[in-house]
Amino acid sequence: MAVMAVVPALASADVVTKRFGRETAFIQIVESCWFDAKRADVPASCHGFLDAAATVLREHPELLRIAVEGHASATGDAATPMDRFNLSLRRAFAVRDALIARGVARARLTLIAYGSDQPLAGGTAAAAQVKNRRVMFKLLEVQRD
Repeated sequence: MAVMAVVPALASADVVTKRFGRETAFIQIVESCWFDAKRADVPASCHGFLDAAATVLREHPELLRIAVEGHASATGDAATPMDRFNLSLRRAFAVRDALIARGVARARLTLIAYGSDQPLAGGTAAAAQVKNRRVMFKLLEVQRD
């Protein structure tokens, strides 16, 4: 199987698929769905990105299992670690449901909630915390030839 990288370009809906080599496979989606503070509904700014990601997943059934990873910021999102965990889980559910609505099989999507345990940006500044309110994807299982 070819190595595959999926990288949204500057516009969320523009997805570039590249293939290299033959032995390994991976998917890289270099964009996240960013959320407003204390919100778990999918923002309108994510719809183009989710359309593109769903198209790639539908076109590549060999990508068997994908993690939908929800995250929250340490400040501004929720008061307690359990609240932040629950918010990150609700975000992952919202993105998973959006992918299902776009034709991706539910069985391929695994939910993971991290709360505020895996920040992209440190510190308490508002600009840093915005980067931590996100849902990201990770490839968990690929069908091997």
